[in-house]
Amino acid sequence: MAITVSNTGSGIPEGNLDHIFEPFFTTKPTGTGLGLASAHGIVRQHGGNIRVQSVLREWDTFYCLPAAKRRKEEVVQSDPAKAA
Repeated sequence: MAITVSNTGSGIPEGNLDHIFEPFFTTKPTGTGLGLASAHGIVRQHGGNIRVQSVLREWDTFYCLPAAKRRKEEVVQSDPAKAA
């Protein structure tokens, strides 16, 4: 399972793609550069990976893999008869 987030913004210049997950890297005059670095850290701490595809002046798509890991004992089976 994966989580995908897309936008139709301005895209990320190719020269910046290698740096977007670095703490304090920003191209915005008021940005802190902590948003994507924080997201990257959280995803990695949960055993996942985050990557991006971008087309300049068109769109960005971020992929987080895996979105969830389930162990057998965590899967809850529901009984439709009890839902009524």
